[in-house]
Amino acid sequence: MTDGQKLQRINEILDRWYEAEDWRGVRSVQALTSVGGIITLDAGYLRADKRITITTAGHEGCFYEIKPLDYQFESSGPGYFDVATGCLGVAIDLGDHTNGQRRYQLTGDTTVLDAFTYKAVLRKRYVWATDTTPIVIPDCYTALELSVRARHMEDEGAFDTSRGLWQDVWTMLDSNLGQFEQGNDFGSMPLDPLCSVPQFAAI
Repeated sequence: MTDGQKLQRINEILDRWYEAEDWRGVRSVQALTSVGGIITLDAGYLRADKRITITTAGHEGCFYEIKPLDYQFESSGPGYFDVATGCLGVAIDLGDHTNGQRRYQLTGDTTVLDAFTYKAVLRKRYVWATDTTPIVIPDCYTALELSVRARHMEDEGAFDTSRGLWQDVWTMLDSNLGQFEQGNDFGSMPLDPLCSVPQFAAI
């Protein structure tokens, strides 16, 4: 492979990593604001996950559930969207702007909406590298190496082998998450069958 082909392969792999899972490295919590009731993400982010939460004092805990664009036309939706009416508490995904930035239309009074501050968990958009000069030391080199092999197996049509290698990659990367593997701090908790089974007949 030429240097350019090698870089292309690494870009393909990292793009798949970013889109395939929800690791800490590909997501972050960001502060947001709205203009005209529309929240526009920075170009470095692909999308917001699940909901957009209000952070303004007195409204903590309130949020806007993210709905697809089709929600506007569903029987349970608001119909053709008019920013001057409705207060359903949802964020309608408008997709990407022409400049590639993702936008969400909040339902309600735009004056009130623009006065609030928000936050959401955002998924980062992978920016493909174009320069082969910088030396990059990855956090998990072995996973990257296995990913290269998995992609090569795909090129060769050995899809079963490729799937096995990809599974090893995801397992290796997942092992770095830690907080999901800590277990119960208080140990196991035995259940009394007299309490856990309705109308248990004890003799």
